[in-house]
Amino acid sequence: MTGLAGRTAGKKLRVIAYLGMDRPCRHADYGEVLIRRIIASRHELAGLVIHPSDNLADLARRYRIPYISIPLELLQPSGAIKKALAENAQLREFYPIWLGHIRSFEADIGLSVWSYWIPAELFSMPPLGFINYHPAPLPQMRGMEPDTFAILEGRREIWGTVHKVNHAFDCGEIISRTKHIPVRRHDTPVSVLENLNREGVVAIIRALDSFAEGTVSLTPQS
Repeated sequence: MTGLAGRTAGKKLRVIAYLGMDRPCRHADYGEVLIRRIIASRHELAGLVIHPSDNLADLARRYRIPYISIPLELLQPSGAIKKALAENAQLREFYPIWLGHIRSFEADIGLSVWSYWIPAELFSMPPLGFINYHPAPLPQMRGMEPDTFAILEGRREIWGTVHKVNHAFDCGEIISRTKHIPVRRHDTPVSVLENLNREGVVAIIRALDSFAEGTVSLTPQS
């Protein structure tokens, strides 16, 4: 069982949301759904980290939520990012300034959803670290496109997992899971992912509440 500092236990949390563009927007933009749910909860959005062309910037301005864009050089595979930081002096000089801007949000916890690479300096910045929502069971279905594999493997049900972010992909300690979602005969990867993300928003808010209340339980993955 993990305890919290006195200033956060039983209270609202200041949350950094690091939101990627690889999110379902078929019936709703789930990035917007998540932001609105956080606004409606006890918690406070300390800031957003988003793609330079993300429409969520309009929502952030409307609600006066601070936000910062992700440099395009950081929207690459991790190997390419490391190479860019090593070879691009301008990026190397800008990088700590970018991290410092995010640090100025003074968040208690970070949230990463639909994003790819997260620098270690970022996910270790808030006192409570970062959490991520993976739309699949962990550790059984790590990696990309679990919705597609759910169809290909003939799964009859699936669920999502909220977990801590660490240096390895989808390997952090498990915080909670969504309810089990049936995979029906006529489901497609798109409809499966839609269902997973709808329940995922609920699970994320529930996980934030558990951190605020000091009741969170962290389960290591095998």
